[in-house]
Amino acid sequence: MNKLPHYRFLRGYAIDPSFSTKLSTVVANEVVYKLKWEDLEKGPSGEYLEVVDHDPASSCYYTKVDLNDIYCLSQQGLEPSEGNPQFHQQFVYAVVMKVIHHFEKALGRKVHWSSRLVKNTDKSFTEEYIPQLRIYPHAIRQQNAFYSPEKKALLFGYFRSNQKWTGINTPNTAIFTCLSPDIVAHEATHAILDGIHPRFDEPTNADVLAFHEGFADIVALLQRFTFKELVISQLSSSRGKIDSENSVLGEMAIQFGQSKSSSSRSLRNAIGKEDENGKWIPYIPNPNDYATKSECHERGALLVAAIFDTFLNLYNFNVADLLRIASDGTGIMAMGDFPPDLINRLAEEACDIANHLLEVCIRALDFCPPVDITFGEYLRALITADYDYAVEDSNRYRITLLDSFRKFGIIPRNVNTISIESLRWQSPKMTNTLKDFSKHLTDKYKFQFYEIANESNRKEIFEKSAILRKDIHGVVSDWNLQFRDELLNCFGLKLGLIEYQVDGNIYTSNLKKFEVHMVRPIIRTTKSGEKLHLMLIGLHQKAKVIVNNEELKFRGGSVIVIDIINFEIKYIIKKHINSNTRFNRVLNYKMDNDQIDTYPLHIDSLNIDKEPFAFIHGL
Repeated sequence: MNKLPHYRFLRGYAIDPSFSTKLSTVVANEVVYKLKWEDLEKGPSGEYLEVVDHDPASSCYYTKVDLNDIYCLSQQGLEPSEGNPQFHQQFVYAVVMKVIHHFEKALGRKVHWSSRLVKNTDKSFTEEYIPQLRIYPHAIRQQNAFYSPEKKALLFGYFRSNQKWTGINTPNTAIFTCLSPDIVAHEATHAILDGIHPRFDEPTNADVLAFHEGFADIVALLQRFTFKELVISQLSSSRGKIDSENSVLGEMAIQFGQSKSSSSRSLRNAIGKEDENGKWIPYIPNPNDYATKSECHERGALLVAAIFDTFLNLYNFNVADLLRIASDGTGIMAMGDFPPDLINRLAEEACDIANHLLEVCIRALDFCPPVDITFGEYLRALITADYDYAVEDSNRYRITLLDSFRKFGIIPRNVNTISIESLRWQSPKMTNTLKDFSKHLTDKYKFQFYEIANESNRKEIFEKSAILRKDIHGVVSDWNLQFRDELLNCFGLKLGLIEYQVDGNIYTSNLKKFEVHMVRPIIRTTKSGEKLHLMLIGLHQKAKVIVNNEELKFRGGSVIVIDIINFEIKYIIKKHINSNTRFNRVLNYKMDNDQIDTYPLHIDSLNIDKEPFAFIHGL
């Protein structure tokens, strides 16, 4: 009996093509992506992705790569090449599948792309299942790449580099954004995040769009540490230091950044930057930046910096003993090359820390509110996600996260004390109504929960989850009327007339419905070996309010985390629809930003309302 292989191996770049033009970095830059095996058609086209290599600017379709060809299989895919479109197709597939793997490993479930709403003849809407994300390696002839929620696609641009010899940039050469693993991973993360939290692209405060940008950079940067050969190479050249001018481990899209500007560094950097004289200087955390920086990329960089600072502090703390042993107790290494065995151990520590931190960053998405996300709430989600994995903070991840976020001025609202215990989401007081609801739900739908959790077919998961969402909506809607308002209030919702007061003016909305926008089963194993069986239920509500003759959409809702085994609600993470304070904040933010051009990239061929990522989340 013939058995399929477990993995597919595909060659590619760890940083970008320019590092394969230097003798000192070519070996570490050309790596092999180890991907879970799946049956592929030409393109490549598989369960999650379809690569469509249409180049509108050149009016052509490039020949589809066949990764099942015997020559591809025998030599781990096509050889890395900037000039071969078939390698470009292979590479975007490899990088995006690696990102998908990280998300599925961390979340313990299959990745789904955001669905598309289709309007029916009776004016109702049907959710259309999207099996594949499309990837266009040569979509636009521009210095940009973006995720399109309308097309459910990643679109990558290409262009000519500038005329200056900066860094390792060669003037007037073709630059393909689809060959930067940082850019590809960044855009893939936008798409996955849109599938998990589809309303995180609605700017209701300064953090929302910045979160999309920052989180996408975090995934791209930490994923780089899965290539141990690259980490060893960089630590060797920087004498074991990650936060060094000689290290590129904290830099994003180096070739792209050097080719589009006069900088000799990169598009973005998590550890330092060049001053006006071209001198590299390390970042010094400034807590005032969070109060002053509003542009989404600059503000998102603060989130990246806080996470990378966490990583650096954990790395430096964990390797201090190794450096003391290697330096006869001083911790200061003599000049000269580091011993290879020491570099190897340092690289192991760096990779292990980055891998765990990446998992925590991804798992935290399950503990975020469904709308109006802030950086402070993400910090609370990070701490909660790590606590659920390991009750004891023996590796000091939580305290280091808290310290790093505080250094950048990122502190949640409405927290009396700044401590791990106060920042972790707390379990709600289990009133009789909540007890009855959680027990009723787990008794009634436990079979469906495990059926979905054990299902491997993504379309079946989507369809069964849709049925369960409808059933749970019915349970909440038909709850004993005497206690239904109490239940809805616990979940951040309200039915009937609602009033908001702003500067003495009263704004009203009549709320007649709510939606169950997600039901996700989670089965995870904690550090101690305990099995967590959790059901995530997302509730959402929209209030339409007329302000200055314009309609303002104000959203609320919650993510409910139910422990299926113990019949109890662990967390209710909510943004209350009835919050007058939050309504004022959202209204003020929207009114202030109506005066500003929020969309800095003008792409004439695209619709700004349908393609927000092209304008806001582009590079």
